[in-house]
Amino acid sequence: MLAANFAFLLCYILMHLAILDFFGKASHVSLLSGVLVAVDLGFCSYSIAQGGKGYLRIVLISILISIQLAQTLLALNKELRTNMRTPVLGYMVVLSVVTVGYLVRAGLALAIGSADGIVGNGILQVLAILTLIFSIVGSAFAFIWMTTTRLHLELEHLASTDPLTKSLNRRAIQTQFRRELELAGRNGSPLSLITLDIDHFKAINDQHGHVAGDVVLRTVVGELQEHSRTTDILGRMGGEEFLILLPASNREEAAAVAERLRAALAKLRIMHGDKIISVTASLGVTEVSARHAGWEECWEDSLRRGDTALYAAKQSGRNCVFSLEEGPAFEHIKEAASASSREKSPGTSAVPLLINLEVEG
Repeated sequence: MLAANFAFLLCYILMHLAILDFFGKASHVSLLSGVLVAVDLGFCSYSIAQGGKGYLRIVLISILISIQLAQTLLALNKELRTNMRTPVLGYMVVLSVVTVGYLVRAGLALAIGSADGIVGNGILQVLAILTLIFSIVGSAFAFIWMTTTRLHLELEHLASTDPLTKSLNRRAIQTQFRRELELAGRNGSPLSLITLDIDHFKAINDQHGHVAGDVVLRTVVGELQEHSRTTDILGRMGGEEFLILLPASNREEAAAVAERLRAALAKLRIMHGDKIISVTASLGVTEVSARHAGWEECWEDSLRRGDTALYAAKQSGRNCVFSLEEGPAFEHIKEAASASSREKSPGTSAVPLLINLEVEG
C-alpha cells in the first residue's frame, strides 16, 4: 500500500511536468513537488519504523496528492485565456473531481480511524480504484482533446497565413472582410480598405536576387504592422501586393493611415549583405460601399475600386496615396492619374501625393 500510494504521487508529479511541457513552459520539478515527496517518504518511513497507525499514512498521501493536483490546476488556470480555453477547462474539471476524491478518501480514513477496518470493509480500496480509473480515463481524454484542438488551430493557422511574410493570406483576408462587413452592417460603422503595392519590386528581384526580395517582403510587412493600428488587418494578396482592412474607419481616416504607412516605408533602408535597399510603395484607398446585396459582390467591388485607386497611384509616379470617393466614372481616374504624371518634370522621382478621386460606385 505504501509503495502504491507513493507511486500515485510520482505519477501526478510527472503529469504536472507533462502539462507544463505541453504548453511550452519550463518543465522541471518544482520546490513544492520536492517537498511533497520528502514529506511522504519521511513520514511514512517514520510511521513504519515506529509502528504507527496505517490510516494516518493514507490520510497523509491523499492530502499530498491533493496538494499536487492543486498545483496542476493552478498551472492549467493560466492557460484559460488562450484559444484552448474549452479543453483546458474540461481537464480542470477532471482534476477537480479527482482532487475531491482524494480528500474524501482522507476524510473517510480519519472517520473510520482504523486501517484494518477500512481494508476489511473495502471502502478505501473501492474509492481509491474509482478515483484512479477516473483520473486515468479523464486525463487521457483531456489530453487527446487538447492535442486535437492544438492540431486544429495549427492547421487553421497554416491555412490562413502567408508562409513567407506570416501575414494573412488572400483566403484569410477575404474571410476577415466578410466578418468586418457583417459587423459594420450591425453597428452602422464604416469600413475602408487600403491596397498597397511595393514599387519596382521586380527590379529589386532582378538586381539583388529573390532572396533579397523575400527579405524586402518580410521587412515591409513588419513595418506595416508596426505603423498600423491594432484594429487594422493586414493580408498579402499575392506577389508584392497587400491589402489592409480598416474597421470603423471612413475614407478620410483610412487615407491618413495610408499616408503614414507610405511615409514609414519611404524611410525604410534594408540591409542585405553589403547593400542597402530602399523601398517605396503606392497605395489606393477606398471606403466599402454598403449598397450590395451580398458580401461576395461587395468584396469584388471593393477590390475593383481599390485596384483602380492603386493603378492611379502607379500612373502618377508611384510613392503616393490615391483615395476614391463616390462620383462620376472610373475612366476619369486614368485621365487624372496621367495628367498628374505629366505634371512631374521628366527624369525626377515621384513626390508623395495624397489625392482624392471621385469614382462611380
